[in-house]
Amino acid sequence: MWYLKSNLTLLLVVILTFSACSKDDECEVPALSENIIGTWNPQLSGGEVEFRADGTYIDEDDSLFGFEVNGVVFDDKSYSLDGNTLTLTASPSGGGGSSSVDFEITENNCDEIKLEILGFTETLKRK
Repeated sequence: MWYLKSNLTLLLVVILTFSACSKDDECEVPALSENIIGTWNPQLSGGEVEFRADGTYIDEDDSLFGFEVNGVVFDDKSYSLDGNTLTLTASPSGGGGSSSVDFEITENNCDEIKLEILGFTETLKRK
């Protein structure tokens, strides 16, 4: 009987040890301005977006934001952060105006950032 109790106790300790640790425990979430730097996969729209430390971003598939007027592609892209707002701006390479869109940041986790716009949630997962 003592053998059964010690095995159950050992099993309980093992279960609690593994269930108490999660992947999130391994990461201290940095400030959004640091965390956003890198390559992300938008889950809703697909594609790949890279945010750079210099305030520019690459979004070749226009996964988050793309703009074109009369055949002029707005391919110079930049971003800014103000509190919980991520602003994406695009302008044509030769100048001549710009367009922007604001996303509300609802979650900032180590490998996942959630953005909301017009009632839709876009989840960015770190690549």
